Amino acid sequence: MHEVARAAGVGKGTLFRGFGDRTGLLLTLQGDAEAEFREAYTSGPPPLGPGAPPRERLTAFGCALIERINDEEDLGAPLARQVPLERRHSSETARSFHHHNASLLREAGVAAGCVLRSGVRAPT
Repeated sequence: MHEVARAAGVGKGTLFRGFGDRTGLLLTLQGDAEAEFREAYTSGPPPLGPGAPPRERLTAFGCALIERINDEEDLGAPLARQVPLERRHSSETARSFHHHNASLLREAGVAAGCVLRSGVRAPT
């Protein structure tokens, strides 16, 4: 945090007030890194975005995640790995991923009553 504050030209206290802790800063950075992807799967062109059948969208989502993990310039996954697991699973990004996939599973007729790995019940 000291190095980040120095590079930003602010005091450490300013960072802590803005982000709470190191993990809060990482989650904010991850959210920024995920914004373009979130836009693609929520309102971009099919098959990742709306307009394709749910199974095609789920496949496209999984393939896009794998591509992003292998893309050295994409900071989403490396930032997420720095966040403690319990906070990673409760993050805005994780909630968005879970909601998106649960909705598509429901549309495909697969998710009725299932509990996702995160412990969240899929919408019925």
